[in-house]
Amino acid sequence: MKYRRLALAAAFLLAAIPFAGHAAAEQAAAETYRALFAGNHFLLEYQVAGEAQFRQIVSDGTRRFSNLGVQRKKNVSYSYDVYLKDQALYQFFQTGKGKLTARVLPVADVESSAIDPTEKWPEARKKLALPQELSIFAWQDAWTRHAPSERQPVFAASSVKTVAGKSYDCDRYLEDIMTQAQTVAGQLAYDALYENGKLVAIEEYLLRNGQETHLETLDIQSLTGDLGTYMDEPAGDVPVYAANDGGIEELMKQPRYLGPMGGTKDEKK
Repeated sequence: MKYRRLALAAAFLLAAIPFAGHAAAEQAAAETYRALFAGNHFLLEYQVAGEAQFRQIVSDGTRRFSNLGVQRKKNVSYSYDVYLKDQALYQFFQTGKGKLTARVLPVADVESSAIDPTEKWPEARKKLALPQELSIFAWQDAWTRHAPSERQPVFAASSVKTVAGKSYDCDRYLEDIMTQAQTVAGQLAYDALYENGKLVAIEEYLLRNGQETHLETLDIQSLTGDLGTYMDEPAGDVPVYAANDGGIEELMKQPRYLGPMGGTKDEKK
């Protein structure tokens, strides 16, 4: 989704600049968001500003979906992409006839050299990770990895911030980037923007030589503990095949069929 900012830390000695505002408590919703991620029970819908694609990550504590979204008129329509269940990853694909199929691989085998690299299982696992900006609430997320040079962002100050002529309540967080000698090489700043007490965006900045450089803005469409029906597996029988391990079935162009996923709509009621 984005390039890693950490490479910049190795090249620059950064200087944080004062945040225009006043030190104050975080927005009340911040603890609610931390609790959602700590409980691994949440529905997140977001978009990186400037990109066409939306993404949805939803977890019920044991299973996790990462789905792709596209804008259709006034609504965003999501389609199944990656699914975690019983320590196995599923990737969904559309056949030429528009039907949904899936491949499955145990999480423990994601890095196996025996698995066909064109299936991109390491990339599929990464799709379960939260955006870097949400490390301000979810540093301990099991699927989000941090480089050794990263440190957990900490709350710095609150203010009112104007963006494109609109005012938002803003909480700023600072993340130290460390050198190999464990000295602070620089910082990233995250500005969490709230409207009517609800998180609507997080802006990311690089702090360097007294200057702020905007890196990315994460627009939040939804962040809630109300999962609704979003944890439902695909309705209707979806054929599930084993990941390509170079076995005889794959050589014969007949991937190993493991059975159906989901069920009929009546079975889901």
